[in-house]
Amino acid sequence: MATRVTALKTRRKGEGKDLTGGRFITVDSLNMEWFYQDWEEIPNFVVTKRKELSFQLDYPFQKPLKMKVIKGVKGITMHQIVRAVRRGFRTMYKGSKSKKIGGLLNRHVEGKYGHAFHVIGDLVIERIVLKGGRLELFIGS
Repeated sequence: MATRVTALKTRRKGEGKDLTGGRFITVDSLNMEWFYQDWEEIPNFVVTKRKELSFQLDYPFQKPLKMKVIKGVKGITMHQIVRAVRRGFRTMYKGSKSKKIGGLLNRHVEGKYGHAFHVIGDLVIERIVLKGGRLELFIGS
């Protein structure tokens, strides 16, 4: 039990928490607004003072894309993270081709990272969790 208490005390502020607060962020957007929450602006707070954070996008394509967010003047902010995730998805979808799937709203997308069954406009960031020097992302469609 003492080990667990020590681990909790030494955990960095904000680590393990959902940075989105349970709100969704549209992937295919340039605006810093919450998805369907009266389009309220996403606050730009410092998430960490670390030099960089890494993350991996492994949905909805077969091949993952590894990315990093680099520290700005004050640290790494929420807006930097959202922009990096969006940039990663734009990279994954760049040059891809999509076609209709009979009887479904989904589309079949083929590209450099394999195939997917969602276009970029279908995707939302559901959760962003800071774990050490990396971000754990939960992407929905």
